Amino acid sequence: MISIPKDAKLVELGFGIETENGLLLSELELYYAVEKGHINAEKPKIDSNRYAVFKDLREKGYIVAFSEANGYFRVFRKGYRRGEDRTLWLLRVLDSDKIDIDALGDDLGEAGKMRKDLVYAFVKDNRVFYISISKKIFP
Repeated sequence: MISIPKDAKLVELGFGIETENGLLLSELELYYAVEKGHINAEKPKIDSNRYAVFKDLREKGYIVAFSEANGYFRVFRKGYRRGEDRTLWLLRVLDSDKIDIDALGDDLGEAGKMRKDLVYAFVKDNRVFYISISKKIFP
């Protein structure tokens, strides 16, 4: 997370987390804000697949929160910002189009604990694909 001076425009657009000292942005949020011309700063080094997914979601009108500890994106419904509603989706960006079955089980467990729907995203041929995955128990 990178701290910058508080910017009302960025807050209105759903960027970062407000603190007493300013605004905390993830590296992806900072990169996107610089790319869109919202702020002047040096672009940080980022993972291109994670950024492609982040950018795709932002341009479709979603606000994306980050969980640096476990690598998930938490995605809000369109029209809602942090603090206005809870996130609905827990999203993991895959490095390839192959899914590790053990990681899938862990991700489903984490999504269940957080009461979120699990979504996997991957980038192929410069297109972002989303797969919604749920756990079903038959009685």
